[in-house]
Amino acid sequence: MSEAAFIGMYGAGRSPLREAMKLLTAENVVEVRHGKGAFICERTGITSDPLGLKYTDQARLIFNLFETRLTPFAGILPILPATTLPAKSPPKRR
Repeated sequence: MSEAAFIGMYGAGRSPLREAMKLLTAENVVEVRHGKGAFICERTGITSDPLGLKYTDQARLIFNLFETRLTPFAGILPILPATTLPAKSPPKRR
């Protein structure tokens, strides 16, 4: 079904329709094919992108994933006792 058909059928504006389609696409309920229309997915609810990463800034994706991965440790490291970290031996003098 095309965007124009949805707008005519439901009397919705273009922006709300696009937001709804974006959410339904993220939930793998519909598949939008450019120039063809929207189609119900064969395996609804089983998403190929469960984290919604295709809606993120792709240029910064790797950086953001690593930042998210390291964030929980940021609050723990300062409170760890010094004995848990390996001590560096002093450099040898010649």
